[in-house]
Amino acid sequence: MVAVSRTLDAGDTAWKDYLLGILRAGQDGGHFRADLDPEAAAILITGFLKSLLLHPGLTVDSARHAADELLRSLAPAS
Repeated sequence: MVAVSRTLDAGDTAWKDYLLGILRAGQDGGHFRADLDPEAAAILITGFLKSLLLHPGLTVDSARHAADELLRSLAPAS
């Protein structure tokens, strides 16, 4: 059980680190909000992706709509 937990934690850390790089670069390039907390956003995105597996009957369209909403929350105000 401990080995499984470590493996899952390592995967979460890898995703978080990967997303942090994207979020920080996007923030520096003006693609994401200047006041965005990259650490918190990485956790939200990872949680969102995991949650897609838990929604029975989720359609591609509804998942895409939810992803669009998440991305819109990261974008700078227009």
